[in-house]
Amino acid sequence: MKILTKETPSSRATLWLAPTMQGGFRWEVEVVDTGKTAVPQVIQSQFVFRTPTDAALDGIRALEELAVPP
Repeated sequence: MKILTKETPSSRATLWLAPTMQGGFRWEVEVVDTGKTAVPQVIQSQFVFRTPTDAALDGIRALEELAVPP
Protein backbone atom coordinates (compact mmCIF):
# COMPACT_ATOMS: atom_id res chain seq x y z
CA MET A 1 0.00 0.00 0.00
CA LYS A 2 1.52 3.32 -1.08
CA ILE A 3 1.58 5.78 1.82
CA LEU A 4 3.56 8.86 0.83
CA THR A 5 5.80 10.25 -1.91
CA LYS A 6 8.24 13.09 -1.29
CA GLU A 7 9.69 14.80 -4.36
CA THR A 8 12.43 17.36 -4.81
CA PRO A 9 13.84 18.65 -8.11
CA SER A 10 16.52 15.93 -8.01
CA SER A 11 14.92 13.01 -6.16
CA ARG A 12 11.79 11.06 -5.36
CA ALA A 13 11.20 8.88 -2.28
CA THR A 14 8.12 6.69 -1.88
CA LEU A 15 7.00 4.92 1.28
CA TRP A 16 5.14 1.61 0.95
CA LEU A 17 3.60 -0.61 3.65
CA ALA A 18 3.14 -4.35 3.28
CA PRO A 19 1.64 -7.04 5.51
CA THR A 20 3.97 -9.87 6.50
CA MET A 21 3.34 -13.58 6.75
CA GLN A 22 3.83 -13.28 10.54
CA GLY A 23 0.77 -11.04 10.83
CA GLY A 24 2.52 -7.67 11.20
CA PHE A 25 3.60 -4.91 8.83
CA ARG A 26 6.85 -3.74 7.26
CA TRP A 27 7.72 -0.56 5.42
CA GLU A 28 9.75 -0.15 2.26
CA VAL A 29 11.20 3.10 0.90
CA GLU A 30 12.12 3.49 -2.76
CA VAL A 31 14.55 6.35 -3.37
CA VAL A 32 15.32 7.55 -6.89
CA ASP A 33 18.03 10.14 -7.50
CA THR A 34 16.49 11.44 -10.71
CA GLY A 35 19.61 13.44 -11.53
CA LYS A 36 21.65 10.23 -11.82
CA THR A 37 19.39 7.24 -12.56
CA ALA A 38 15.80 6.08 -12.83
CA VAL A 39 16.55 2.85 -10.93
CA PRO A 40 15.23 2.99 -7.35
CA GLN A 41 17.29 2.14 -4.30
CA VAL A 42 15.01 0.06 -2.05
CA ILE A 43 15.39 0.03 1.74
CA GLN A 44 13.22 -2.26 3.91
CA SER A 45 12.45 -2.13 7.61
CA GLN A 46 14.45 -4.49 9.78
CA PHE A 47 11.53 -5.05 12.14
CA VAL A 48 7.98 -6.33 11.86
CA PHE A 49 5.52 -3.85 13.40
CA ARG A 50 2.26 -4.92 15.05
CA THR A 51 0.14 -2.17 13.49
CA PRO A 52 0.23 -0.35 10.14
CA THR A 53 0.33 2.95 12.05
CA ASP A 54 3.56 2.00 13.84
CA ALA A 55 5.10 0.85 10.57
CA ALA A 56 4.03 4.03 8.77
CA LEU A 57 5.46 6.33 11.47
CA ASP A 58 8.81 4.53 11.45
CA GLY A 59 8.75 4.49 7.64
CA ILE A 60 8.17 8.26 7.48
CA ARG A 61 11.24 8.78 9.67
CA ALA A 62 13.25 6.55 7.35
CA LEU A 63 11.91 8.33 4.26
CA GLU A 64 13.05 11.68 5.64
CA GLU A 65 16.54 10.33 6.38
CA LEU A 66 16.93 8.56 3.03
CA ALA A 67 15.59 11.27 0.71
CA VAL A 68 18.22 12.92 -1.44
CA PRO A 69 18.58 16.62 -0.50
CA PRO A 70 17.49 19.18 -3.13
